[in-house]
Amino acid sequence: MQVLASCHENSSPDNWRTIPEGITAEYVAHKRIILQKGFHAEAGSHFTARLEPCLNCDNKRISGFELQDFLINYEETNTNSLKNGKSVILKNDEKSFSIYPNPSPGHFTLHFEDGESTGFEVEIIDMMGNVVYKRENMKAGNTAIDIRDKPKGIYFVKVLVDGKVYTEKVVVE
Repeated sequence: MQVLASCHENSSPDNWRTIPEGITAEYVAHKRIILQKGFHAEAGSHFTARLEPCLNCDNKRISGFELQDFLINYEETNTNSLKNGKSVILKNDEKSFSIYPNPSPGHFTLHFEDGESTGFEVEIIDMMGNVVYKRENMKAGNTAIDIRDKPKGIYFVKVLVDGKVYTEKVVVE
């Protein structure tokens, strides 16, 4: 069985707060997806939340559409709530995280400051959800990243530190 929830503007689906084992659920929205307290994807379920273009919307667009930051907000009830347990994806204005130049030719600088953290992990994810770059035990400050061997397009840079996940998009031209 597959469940497809399509959300417009800033809505969130009120049903399907628990995705049972064996169920595939896909939430699709144009701007953001917010999973409220109590959301749970059971072990053995397949849950996907994605943003896609709104061709009839009058908002600003980058490369044909706008992908905005999103927030997954939930209270952990057990370790199967989401793939990585306690991670919370935060809006980018809640951290000191930048990428420059952006757009870039595939070689860019990641600047991350988090005064109390001693190490963090970086993943770069393509639009299909594949991890194309991963580096662990990094220190705050500036880090040169080179993905010139990857195809041009939009990528998401994910910084994982102290149970928090920060995301930013980078355009490789």
